Amino acid sequence: RGIGLVNLKKIWPNIKIYNVKNSNKINELAINSYILDKPFYLFIDKELVKAKQISWFKLIVLYYNVQVIFRKKKINIAFKFKPRQFSFFKYLILKIIGYKILPTEPPSQLFACQKKCIGIIGFTSSSMSMDYEKKLISLSTLKDTFKQNLTKNIESMKQRNESKSNKIFFVEHLSQLVNII
Repeated sequence: RGIGLVNLKKIWPNIKIYNVKNSNKINELAINSYILDKPFYLFIDKELVKAKQISWFKLIVLYYNVQVIFRKKKINIAFKFKPRQFSFFKYLILKIIGYKILPTEPPSQLFACQKKCIGIIGFTSSSMSMDYEKKLISLSTLKDTFKQNLTKNIESMKQRNESKSNKIFFVEHLSQLVNII
């Protein structure tokens, strides 16, 4: 557990690497190493500030407003940083707001395929394109939020979506979350 990439050979010396199309077939040992005991929505990070898509202030307000909506519905949110994009500043802000922060080294799929994971929320990510048979919510289409629209990222995510049953909900206003989650 910690920040950054970890050599899995140190944790599991006999690890075998497979190209898994369906996340439900991921080795139970790997999943059980990171199991969460309470129901949660997985929030998958995207580095939007460095990409100059949003200001820190707007991003913090967005994270806060999302957390308020989930708190009112009594649903926990677990935030997953991408290992190479960990930000201590963002970590502190998210902790203050009330997010649970997940270890950075495992892929998002290890959390998304857990039984206690009831849905996935984020902006655009390849890990949001897999078939988890759960709700997927993208904040990439929020009105009056981004400096430029994320159309290319959205199209890429849609093209990689592996399942016709895996509908991605694109929200334009945060108020729509109340009825989706």
